[in-house]
Amino acid sequence: MLTPQKPKLAVFCGARFPKLPSEELENFKLQIQKISHALAAKFDLVYGGGTIGLMGIIANEFLATGASVTGVIPHYLNTVEIEHTGLTETHRVLDLHERKAKMELMADAFLILPGGIGTADEFFEVLTLKSLSRHGKPIYVWNWQNFFDGVLAFLQDGIRLGLVNDTIFQHCIISENSSELVDNLL
Repeated sequence: MLTPQKPKLAVFCGARFPKLPSEELENFKLQIQKISHALAAKFDLVYGGGTIGLMGIIANEFLATGASVTGVIPHYLNTVEIEHTGLTETHRVLDLHERKAKMELMADAFLILPGGIGTADEFFEVLTLKSLSRHGKPIYVWNWQNFFDGVLAFLQDGIRLGLVNDTIFQHCIISENSSELVDNLL
């Protein structure tokens, strides 16, 4: 008998860890593991396909729970993000454009975690597409330690100046608290 497929959660995050004192970093990693473990009960994972940084922790936690994990990685990032070889499925794509498009297509919901400019690009991509009614999938943002405050201020300035639609924040759910984030997703 086939097990019914769970909805797929696309997670956009860093392939690095934040520079924190060791105890804070371990606490951060533990929070990521707890978030991943809780979400793996409801979702299968679609992510960037790497084995290092936040990506690696999330993929490994989903795998440990028996969830299906699909990686989408451009061939040239294998030397940077180091392709995870233990996934349920891996899609090797030409470039970041194809990666985002494939992840967007496969996902039923999006989770944005701390990361670099690639993560910001992915967040703005799915937020822009949702604001243009190109998808109706929910977008969740974990604003860990106010990490995304600068991005949110940018959007607020855009609204104030009339350059960004004033309904933009209706297109995503932003949580500072990891438990609240998980509750919203579940």
